[in-house]
Amino acid sequence: MHNMADKDWDTWNQTVDKALVKSQSRTGCASGSWDPEKPNQEAWGPLGGRIMQTSLSVLNIGGLLSLSAAIPVGQASAGPVTDSEKK
Repeated sequence: MHNMADKDWDTWNQTVDKALVKSQSRTGCASGSWDPEKPNQEAWGPLGGRIMQTSLSVLNIGGLLSLSAAIPVGQASAGPVTDSEKK
């Protein structure tokens, strides 16, 4: 969606960002992490726990930031580097 440079990307990005910021724990020793059962418990939350939920949330935020910096909006990704390009 990022490479399409349209309103769908902006809407999705803003929605995910707001949801992650809103659902981040803010009190106690869990402050800064994400609870696997809040705001909604899903199938993998109880199995992966707080560490998995926090890791996925950070990767999502970090991925959005690095993707935005690495690939300018409207420009397609070059794709994986082939063996012939490595030489």
